[in-house]
Amino acid sequence: MLSWSHHAMSQAAATAFGLLGLAPGEDIGVPAAASLLALSGADTRCVLRELEDGHLLRQHLPGRYRMHDLVRLYAVDRADHDHPEAVRTSAVRRVADFYLHTAFAADELLQPLLPPVDAGEPADGCRPLGLLDRAAALEWFTAGHANPLTAQDLAAARGWADSVTGWPGC
Repeated sequence: MLSWSHHAMSQAAATAFGLLGLAPGEDIGVPAAASLLALSGADTRCVLRELEDGHLLRQHLPGRYRMHDLVRLYAVDRADHDHPEAVRTSAVRRVADFYLHTAFAADELLQPLLPPVDAGEPADGCRPLGLLDRAAALEWFTAGHANPLTAQDLAAARGWADSVTGWPGC
């Protein structure tokens, strides 16, 4: 049944489906998904809507999406089958860098007296969230507080030391 849904979707949605299965955390927001997929925000919303219309993804909160565990297992299997290791690794690296750079930006807004940390350059295609003020930083941490920690664990498991050390709050 899942394979029918997979074959019925556009190529962009099929690509997104597999890569979303690799994303760390129980859910993902549109900006993190845009980095994972290396798409614009508008294109990301379109593929997320297609996946939601196909009942492969659910928007459980405004702008936040999750997959049922069994659907996610199928998505990971599709990613392994449809995408070379380099493509999968690049996608996961982009989303890990999204969480790293956005967390540092949020931390600087919340703790402005601490010296800023140089997180280096994010991976190509990564678009860290541009947080404007403390309220936005708090809102971002509150909405997906577990995802940066899960991304940190994933980066540590992959040996990406530059994406692991010095995380805010860790």
